Amino acid sequence: MCVIVHKERGKDLPSDEIIEKCFRKNPDGSGILLHRSGTKINEIHKGFMKLDDFKTAFKELNVRKEDDLVLHFRITTSGGTNLENCHPFPISCKVEDLKATRI
Repeated sequence: MCVIVHKERGKDLPSDEIIEKCFRKNPDGSGILLHRSGTKINEIHKGFMKLDDFKTAFKELNVRKEDDLVLHFRITTSGGTNLENCHPFPISCKVEDLKATRI
């Protein structure tokens, strides 16, 4: 089963310890869904197969306390263990959107 962390607007960001525990528990790829406060855009960043890559991307996104955030940590149950099968997925009928690691 996947591990999902949801940080609501106004709440503290998850600690490095929480992120590391989630990644160790489900090491088959991870992704980030970010909704920046004051915008109507959801950003998806996914396909992180190594903890260090995830932590670097997370830091570079400069997530703020006022942003909404969902982190997804995958364990392979079906499909391959690869970048394209990491979650989250956008709502789309286009295969290229579903496989995109940034959208």
